[in-house]
Amino acid sequence: MSKKQLKTYFDNMVYANLSGGGWEPEKTWLRVHGDTKSSVKGVFHMETMKASNGDFKAKIVGANVETVVATAGSPPPTLPEVAAALKTAAGV
Repeated sequence: MSKKQLKTYFDNMVYANLSGGGWEPEKTWLRVHGDTKSSVKGVFHMETMKASNGDFKAKIVGANVETVVATAGSPPPTLPEVAAALKTAAGV
């Protein structure tokens, strides 16, 4: 993973344009669209999942970054919240 590429990925992202992903069905990673993967030649993409324990998780495939965005019992996070949490988790 290149931190520079990861920074480019997030810098080009328009959070309002994110779609897809989601939390149903549980225990299934769902791909987020509009996440500027083309700006890094498809090296990274974002996925979301509601875990079996009820936590809301997200990851950046290709960057080995995964985080719990919200714990069980919390309202489901929005895609902009997911992106912000992943950016923080990635340290860029």
